[in-house]
Amino acid sequence: MKKTFLLIGILCAGFASCTDDDIVKGNGTPAEPGDEIRFAAFQQASEMNDTDNPGSRAHYGLYTLNEEEGKYSIYWDNGDNIAVYCPQAKETKPEKQDKGRETDYKIVLDTSNGDENTMQSGTLDKINPEDIGLQWGPDDIHDFFGFFPKDAKEGIILENGLPTSKLKLTLPVLQTPSAMRVIAPNSGIDVTLPNGETVTGKTYIARPDMDNCFMYAHSQGSRVANEQISLTFNPIVTTMEFVIRGPESGEPIEVSQVVLSSERNICGSFSLQIGELNSSEDGVTETLNDGTLSNTVTIPVYYNHNVNSEGVGATTGDNLEPVTLYPGDVLVVRAFILPNTIATTDNNAVTVHMVGSGTKTKMLKGGTIEPKTINIATLPYLEKSPTNYWMTMLDKNVYFSQLSIPGTHNSYNYAAYSAANFPNDNSTMGSYYQTKTIKEQLEAGARAFSFQVGFENNSTTYNNAVKYAGWQDDTGYPLYVYAGGGQTHTTLTDVLSTFVSELNALNDDYKVKYPTAEQYGRESQEFIVLNITYNQRGDRSAELPRWLKAIDYAIDNYSDSNGGAEMLTNEIDANTTIADLAKKIVIFVNYQGSSWPDEEIKEYTTNWWGTTTETGNVFQYSYTPKDDAEKYVVVMTSKKEDGTTLDFSGMNDRDYTDIFSQEPSGDNVGSGVTLWRQNLERLNNTNLTGDNFDWLGDRQTTKKNMIASLFKKAVDNNKEGIAVGNWYINNLGSFCVVNNSSSYGTTLGESGNVVMAANLMNQYAYQYLSNSANNSAPCGVVLMNLFGESNVNGLDVYSTALQQIIIENNYRFALKVRE
Repeated sequence: MKKTFLLIGILCAGFASCTDDDIVKGNGTPAEPGDEIRFAAFQQASEMNDTDNPGSRAHYGLYTLNEEEGKYSIYWDNGDNIAVYCPQAKETKPEKQDKGRETDYKIVLDTSNGDENTMQSGTLDKINPEDIGLQWGPDDIHDFFGFFPKDAKEGIILENGLPTSKLKLTLPVLQTPSAMRVIAPNSGIDVTLPNGETVTGKTYIARPDMDNCFMYAHSQGSRVANEQISLTFNPIVTTMEFVIRGPESGEPIEVSQVVLSSERNICGSFSLQIGELNSSEDGVTETLNDGTLSNTVTIPVYYNHNVNSEGVGATTGDNLEPVTLYPGDVLVVRAFILPNTIATTDNNAVTVHMVGSGTKTKMLKGGTIEPKTINIATLPYLEKSPTNYWMTMLDKNVYFSQLSIPGTHNSYNYAAYSAANFPNDNSTMGSYYQTKTIKEQLEAGARAFSFQVGFENNSTTYNNAVKYAGWQDDTGYPLYVYAGGGQTHTTLTDVLSTFVSELNALNDDYKVKYPTAEQYGRESQEFIVLNITYNQRGDRSAELPRWLKAIDYAIDNYSDSNGGAEMLTNEIDANTTIADLAKKIVIFVNYQGSSWPDEEIKEYTTNWWGTTTETGNVFQYSYTPKDDAEKYVVVMTSKKEDGTTLDFSGMNDRDYTDIFSQEPSGDNVGSGVTLWRQNLERLNNTNLTGDNFDWLGDRQTTKKNMIASLFKKAVDNNKEGIAVGNWYINNLGSFCVVNNSSSYGTTLGESGNVVMAANLMNQYAYQYLSNSANNSAPCGVVLMNLFGESNVNGLDVYSTALQQIIIENNYRFALKVRE
């Protein structure tokens, strides 16, 4: 049995591809200018070279007893691409700046000796045989610069319009492994951890994409005929290696990604200085503040569990799933970070994201990280976390508009709450939109909550508020939460107290759950977003002004002993960051009229059979968001995508089949902010057909197209040069009708089949965001049914997987930050 010692010690920084001399001595005969230059390359092999070979790129070998203790080797692979530049070479394409002095080559290994434990020699060959290779110029001494991979350098940096000796490179935030290798206990290989412990279960090795392991070579050569120039490559970047152990006992845990975060930028664009050979300036790097810098690096560990005969699974394409770690299993991941950026005083953290189980974090002191080497950290055994503090792990200077926020639709319509408020509802198929309480939704990672409020419904009508004298007074009427179309006993004031209490508890418990965080200067910075919508029927044009007046009174006059009034805020604009909102509550009030209330409003009355008539009374009433909305953001439906003004006063926006924009307003709301929404909720049910249902059309397809359109708009609006003031609420929450009258059926679910809708829409959004071709920017607030559930009543609802990928979005892009 092979004995493999994995993950021990620090990387030997050299990339073995040279002999003792940088210049291979020849017979002294000068080469003629114009003769093609030949290059030699070498690879140091080990017994694990074949079994750990990921294909056509350089790769790390496994530590073995045949290698120097505490060292790793980096190996060439056949076909590795390298760019070689020589300023003294003969220029072959004078119309392009220096292109005639640069050629792309590939590694051709020489394995003729058949001994994998000795130095394997090879050559550099042109990638395209028809290309002209580098040619000797007239100078006796030539400088040679090599870059791996060949596309690493993005161009020459211009200073004052002139090229300098600096090149630009960019290290990405998202570093997807090239493959996942799985070593089973019965594979004939024993794997040993740095502490000497032998892995008893499976070992998962997330092979890093070596195209992110930038390497640089600089040597000189004499113009000698028939001799080869060899290059010595050294890694430019620093490598971090994390050993993640499965649970010590109990149930398995799914791991979706690993995130390294720091107090300073660790990835993005940087420059590489080209200096004289062996000079102090040669190979010096410096970060470039061009909008790509980020203080996080993310390694997703999704892979295709159908591994090949060598135990290797793909990490791109379809059918990707998280790594599942049982007790005894180990996952190894590597990340590349900018060189020389972490100071000894920096606080750094490596965080493991567990699907539906929170996160596990280990703090790292900067002084323990050595640049341009492999630095190894072994994490404690994984254990499920009761609370997900995903916001706290982000840079506090990230703009609010850059966040991807998972949330719950009809947040108060959860099982226990519905049973208490609707004891006669015997629905068996999704009579509720959520299964978890508000506290449980918050702990599971939800940071956005949406619910409906309306006036008290103490008779068979929905328009009673207009009957009573005094409705125009500030103290007129309380507003009650509606769940699934029914009024509950909970007032809007009760709701505010619940969220204030639960958010305070969440932030206070951070020190208890993470006792070491305080010594590293980290504290909780979680906040929440509330989306309050209208639930009243009858004459909406009459009800909306009264509703908005009651909203204003309830929020602006809210207070409690927990400091809740100070937590409510509308001090937001395009420059708002996490730091501005930490431990606060942002309230969006969705006003569905096309214009603000008139100064004069007529009074109406509704009789017992539902007919509404004017009483003849007129009351003075006005509302100015700039002056009246002091602790909340009121948004008025504004425009379709084509610019047409919308008016929902005569209809419910749950039936609107397009995305639309709203302009946030309020006392402290800044300018330059646009909120985009899609809110189609009532969907057709493919199990029900006939004339009574044909009017709905194919709303399932329409809803999916709307979801994709809003995600796409978020991507388009995140491009460079576009302001950061675009916000999004993508409401996946919906129901499939169960009859043609009131969409109600006790065996299929009040307000329709919400489980069926979750199966359709959550699944679609998850698959859409799982495709990196679609998902390259923050996606805003995403509301969903059945948050934190994978299966309800025997049907897959995909909420756990969807909320995970939304949270992960916050770590996969270079989020824009306020300096």
